[in-house]
Amino acid sequence: MRSRRRTLTRAARGFFALAAGPLAFASYACNAILGNEPVSLDRGIDASALPDVSRPEGSADTAVCVADLQGDPRNCGACGHDCLGGGCAGGVCQPFVVATNLSGPAHLATDDAGTLFVVTNEGAVRSCPTKGCGPDAGLVTSIGPDAGNPLLSGLAVSGGSVYFAGYYTASIYVCPTGGCPRPTVIAGGIPNPFHVAVDATNVYFVSASAPFVGRCALPACAGGAVRMATDGLKAYYGTLEDGPFVYWYGGGPTQQFDRSIVYRTSKTAVDAGPEVLARDRTLKFSGPSRTSLAVRGQDLYFPEDGPDVIPPQASIVRLSLGGGAGPTPIVSKLPLVRGLGVDDKHVYFVSYQAGMIGRCERTGCAAPTVLASGQDTPTGPLVTDDAVYWTEYFAGTIKGVAK
Repeated sequence: MRSRRRTLTRAARGFFALAAGPLAFASYACNAILGNEPVSLDRGIDASALPDVSRPEGSADTAVCVADLQGDPRNCGACGHDCLGGGCAGGVCQPFVVATNLSGPAHLATDDAGTLFVVTNEGAVRSCPTKGCGPDAGLVTSIGPDAGNPLLSGLAVSGGSVYFAGYYTASIYVCPTGGCPRPTVIAGGIPNPFHVAVDATNVYFVSASAPFVGRCALPACAGGAVRMATDGLKAYYGTLEDGPFVYWYGGGPTQQFDRSIVYRTSKTAVDAGPEVLARDRTLKFSGPSRTSLAVRGQDLYFPEDGPDVIPPQASIVRLSLGGGAGPTPIVSKLPLVRGLGVDDKHVYFVSYQAGMIGRCERTGCAAPTVLASGQDTPTGPLVTDDAVYWTEYFAGTIKGVAK
């Protein structure tokens, strides 16, 4: 198997030191590794030493199981609550390691059939079962050494194919999830494409530096890429599709988005002006995460940096898409948040600065529940039905924790 270096390639430096380019966030890497004591929650427990789980003979299905709910990883905190390979401590599932020895992993996606996909800073897409693969993540495809700077800046999976963006190659690629020697370019000439999203008919993306939001018809972008919307302001990031709309953010007066705008447009739009959902928000570039936007039902969520103080006091904001109240914080006084995910009950977030993965009820919480701490520059999160996954960018790992 080809060696996968943990050292920072040019693509890694592209994520964490693009001070001269459209992603000017040289302070990202510095903040990501300062002020964090590595307190790991990965406390595994030997399942063989735990009592067997059983029900009293002849009992009904509703009977209470016989288990150590404080320490049994198969019944952690409640009967039948499986920690999916993680330990159980005090009735709480602990993180588990999915993959190791990756080079700058970021932009997670899943096929919802038990496989995770991730891009790495060597210009590759790799895969690993959710149950884990250790150092043996499979190679799906790579854009190859002739691509120049191989920075991949987005990832989505749909219909047996994986779609991703080459930031410096100005291209959107596709490859079967089962693998291909070289991916197919379905759209080229896109200035710095960043973040991709896919539905049954199109792949959507933003051009970070042009800027515009665009789409390509599946499977092969017949007719070429379509410019959907732009307002001509500064860089766009954070592509997200949901229902009839595509969402993104950007347009701030500086490339660091001191005062950014949250947008959306119809999926059928052509050369339109975008709809402004929120203006003058301190929503910063999310770095190598899936996106800093999340939609569930009629609610849109995004993180905001707070006042320029130490420690930072960021918040997560909910905006009703049905009208009514404006953007409202659901939780505040957080470390800097870069990346959101959502399910029916919770909003999940990643703080690269604090090395933390947390969650809050969609309706709000006084303080977040910490799912993992002491993580090395986490990116994500990716939320599935039973778990939350993230990467440790500099440590080269993929991790998860059962919900």
